[in-house]
Amino acid sequence: MVPSFSSSAAAILLLFLILASSASATNFTCTGPATCQSAIVYTPPAATTYIELLSSFETTTLRDLFDANGLPPSTPSHTAIPANATVIVPFRCSCVAGANRPESQPFHIIQPNDNMSYIAAQFDDFVTYQEIAAASNISNPDFLEVGQELWIPLPCSCDQVEGNNVTHFAYKVRAADNVSKIAARFGVKESTLLKINGITDPKNLTQGQILDVPVPDRDKSKELGWEKRFKIIIEIARGLEYLHEESRLKIIHRDLKANNILLDSDLTPKISDFGLAKLFGEDQSHVVTNRVAGTYGYMAPEYAMFGQYSVKSDVFSFGVLILEIITGRRSMGSFNDHEQSFSLLDLIWQHWNSGTILNLVDPSLSRDAGGQLIQRDQLLGCIHVALLCVQENPADRPKLSAVTMMIGGGSNSTASLNPPSRPAFCMHPADATRTAAGGEPAAASANRVSLTELQPR
Repeated sequence: MVPSFSSSAAAILLLFLILASSASATNFTCTGPATCQSAIVYTPPAATTYIELLSSFETTTLRDLFDANGLPPSTPSHTAIPANATVIVPFRCSCVAGANRPESQPFHIIQPNDNMSYIAAQFDDFVTYQEIAAASNISNPDFLEVGQELWIPLPCSCDQVEGNNVTHFAYKVRAADNVSKIAARFGVKESTLLKINGITDPKNLTQGQILDVPVPDRDKSKELGWEKRFKIIIEIARGLEYLHEESRLKIIHRDLKANNILLDSDLTPKISDFGLAKLFGEDQSHVVTNRVAGTYGYMAPEYAMFGQYSVKSDVFSFGVLILEIITGRRSMGSFNDHEQSFSLLDLIWQHWNSGTILNLVDPSLSRDAGGQLIQRDQLLGCIHVALLCVQENPADRPKLSAVTMMIGGGSNSTASLNPPSRPAFCMHPADATRTAAGGEPAAASANRVSLTELQPR
């Protein structure tokens, strides 16, 4: 139990706690009444699961927690989070009378042998024990009552930065961190990061210091909705159809990928970078080369392994491109699903067979009031066509003229499609490599550089 105090001593101590709280969070300001989205970049001190993390913070929903960490809504709630992994915990911030606090503050129920320093450490020291004591009206932090609820005032802000709306991330500086690394990780200008945190010398970062990282909000007006993405898919297909079937000389691009598709001001795609392109004669069906050039993740298997390329090689690359456009994921990423690691084609095939393929669709695409994807049938049709394009056997892949007809012909054209078989480069789940960190790790290749095997001529 908390011992009795003289009222003056208690008042002085409480004032000290409030001042300490304000001093430690001066970089998280609230200049006006507002509510907004905030987040902390949390590192659990011990292994946990997403459902356990949610019960600790009580500031968000499981779906929001998955979304913030790049996981599909179908992710099992008991998916493991290793100790010292990095997890983004989103929450709503409320600014009232110049004070900032989560709309739904997490809490901790005091257990036997708890102390305030231990409790602060459970929340990665994003708040000091003085701040917790002040928020919970604890007069003497050395005397805690078992069963009492302590409120955890996570740092947050709703202020604009340089006239722009941002999401304020609370980030704890680690041993190997520097300003450049942190700014690059979150896509923030170094000068902005320094200014908002009152840092005059970039070398003066302190391990354990809590930084306010103002991540620019996405401009919703610039996001590509499904209609725009569908138009891009159709126009790329028509461009390839011209190169393969309508041009006087048949042209094989050999390096079709996202970085080689340019968009003009009207979002009309232009196929670019023909440095690896080859001309075919009328009587040629394929060519075999010992100089393989292209980008892993987009290269057809017969080309990557045996140097054989044809129009069907471009069809394979186009199928991968369709899947990237629909899911918003890179082909060469390693994606965690049910604690297994898969490539994009693996992941697509797993969900296609289980009937959950729409869980992989880019979450930014429009949905109706019931949460259902708009143009659902058109999306499913495009995924079906893409799977036909990435078949292992080139003979099983459709020509571009057929692809254009299937995609552009509406649901009637895709309803009668042959079912796809397992795509190329798919591993059986038992052969997939497990990852310890979970989430969506960095891609094995950024797909920005073409790979060429050079031999003397």
